[in-house]
Amino acid sequence: MAGASDNQSGPPGGGRRRLVDAIESLSEGVVLFDSDDRLVLSNRAFAELYPAARPGVGHQDLQRALMTSGDLVADREGTAEGREYRRDGRCLQLAEYRTKGGGLIAVVTDITEAERSQAAQRARDDTNRAIIDTAFDGILAINEAGLIGFANPAAEEIF
Repeated sequence: MAGASDNQSGPPGGGRRRLVDAIESLSEGVVLFDSDDRLVLSNRAFAELYPAARPGVGHQDLQRALMTSGDLVADREGTAEGREYRRDGRCLQLAEYRTKGGGLIAVVTDITEAERSQAAQRARDDTNRAIIDTAFDGILAINEAGLIGFANPAAEEIF
């Protein structure tokens, strides 16, 4: 079967081997399910995240195995769509795409550090807001047009 995946140069099937090699080199987990939602191909990174991943395993079976393993934090408040929070503290971002043939390709990225950085930034912002809101002195922020863009409660009392 010739096509774009064969790169139209080199030995037959060489493009597929290069594609598999490229997917294996990614730090993200990658998995391909067929139109019957059976696992066809996954890289090592995916297999490390989902130990039940084996060719032929159903997509729903893989999800059930993860739920019953106890590795998934199911009761986390504010869980964003497309994210998994693991008991070991990791946060994974999942992106799923349907193929033209009805299959599914998914990419799983460990975004733990980004999540931690964002949480730390929110905590700093909350602290700064609390300091500004409880200051006895009036604090104003004036924009380029000379208009007041922000005033803390003390400034509102003064003016």
